[in-house]
Amino acid sequence: MRPFCSKRCADIDLANWMRGKYVVASENADENDEAELRVPGFTRTPIN
Repeated sequence: MRPFCSKRCADIDLANWMRGKYVVASENADENDEAELRVPGFTRTPIN
């Protein structure tokens, strides 16, 4: 279960990923990729 302190914490983290609250930045993303990855209700914040 590492790096989580409990199963509950791991489940909360997984739920955040599934809801699109976390994203992995990509240097090679193009406009088509972004359109396919849009999640309703989620605003993407550019990483500089």
